[in-house]
Amino acid sequence: MRQAESNMPTKENVLVILHQDILDGGHSIRLSISGDSMSPILRDGDVVEVQPATPDQLRKGDLILFKTEEGFLILHRYIRSQAWFSQVWLLTKGDASLGFDRPVSPQQVLGRVVQIIRQGRVLSLEGKKARLVNYVLAKISPYRPIISRVYRSFKLEKQIR
Repeated sequence: MRQAESNMPTKENVLVILHQDILDGGHSIRLSISGDSMSPILRDGDVVEVQPATPDQLRKGDLILFKTEEGFLILHRYIRSQAWFSQVWLLTKGDASLGFDRPVSPQQVLGRVVQIIRQGRVLSLEGKKARLVNYVLAKISPYRPIISRVYRSFKLEKQIR
């Protein structure tokens, strides 16, 4: 009996499957964000609209939704593609994270964010300006640990004086 109980789908698993099915069917979904890994671009409670997208449709800097090997949904920034052992992998990272995520296979990609809804205001990520900002954020994201260290050292210096 215990074995049967462990195989029962959880509420979260059912939602992941439902979201994946909707996107696979060519429809958009809206998700409420929880967590701060994409801060300050995304805040806890923001709502994002995700459209289906294949890896070849992605641009550096896009915010993408992907499914982890463990079956969780993650929404992080697409930094670049990398070939390893004759397979292409996507490198992603949360803006507030110091390190990269585990490489993402193209099959794990579900879609990309096209707009952010915060307190009734809509921010489109489809225009040239938004694409440029996302591209720049993707380019500087790998340097976040260095930027954080410099910022902390200046902050500490001011506290000492």
